Amino acid sequence: YGYVVDGLFVDENDIQNYPTQPYTAVPGEYRFKDLNGDGKVTPEHDRKVIGNQFPKYSYGLNLNARYKGFDLALLLRGLGGANRMIISNHQGRALYLGSNVQEWMYNNRWTSENPNPNATYPRMTTHSDGVHTWASSYWMRSADFLRIDNFQLGYTLPSTLSKRIGTKNLYIYTSCRNLLTLSGYYKGWDPETGLYPPTRVLLLGLNIKL
Repeated sequence: YGYVVDGLFVDENDIQNYPTQPYTAVPGEYRFKDLNGDGKVTPEHDRKVIGNQFPKYSYGLNLNARYKGFDLALLLRGLGGANRMIISNHQGRALYLGSNVQEWMYNNRWTSENPNPNATYPRMTTHSDGVHTWASSYWMRSADFLRIDNFQLGYTLPSTLSKRIGTKNLYIYTSCRNLLTLSGYYKGWDPETGLYPPTRVLLLGLNIKL
């Protein structure tokens, strides 16, 4: 529940010709829509449901395959139909309490030299409080994702070769947890939790039966 954002203000003339905002607007910040058409934007009359945090769909695929000495195990999982806003100030607020500027913020920010009303980051400033923390569609993203939760590829050495090296069976494999996540969410952040992505774990194993 929050404001609907119609891009960013380009300049002072843009501000003067747009409905009165519920904050002291400056170029490079949010154009909140006047939903009831009375010429001014207020929290009482110009906010609405802007997303759904609960996914409508969940899906997955568990695949196991063998071919000659090779075997493959693959687990896919995903959610669909959900939206998520930035829930961490350090995640989405440049310079917040001394936090760093992330690459996506810098490369896609609004500037006076490039006053793009559709920039994916507003003017660069310390977004620590005020209008920058208000719930709005500007910070809303699709939380749909497809993740390779687990991947394992193995190979069993033929018995004739195993015997030559003095073993009954030799099996080598590699596996990875959280190998890949496909999503349109903020780069480097997890669409499922809205926080840091899960740790990727790589393993290489060898099973020997004597």
